[in-house]
Amino acid sequence: MTDLRHMDFSRIRDEDLTAEQRKEIERRFQAFAGALAKVKNPAPAATAPKKTVAKWAPRVYGAR
Repeated sequence: MTDLRHMDFSRIRDEDLTAEQRKEIERRFQAFAGALAKVKNPAPAATAPKKTVAKWAPRVYGAR
C-alpha cells in the first residue's frame, strides 16, 4: 500500500478515485474541519481608521 497521506489527488477525476483515495480525502477534510473548530478567537476583521476632516473655510482676501 502506498502512503496516501502525501499524494496529490487534485489531478484525478472524482470518478477515477479508488475507495482508499476517497477515504483519505474524507480524512483530510475532517482534520481540516476539526482544526477550524478548535480556533476559539479568530482574528478580528480589519477596520479602516476613521478619517478626521477639518472644516475648511475659504480665505477672504481684502478683509482683515
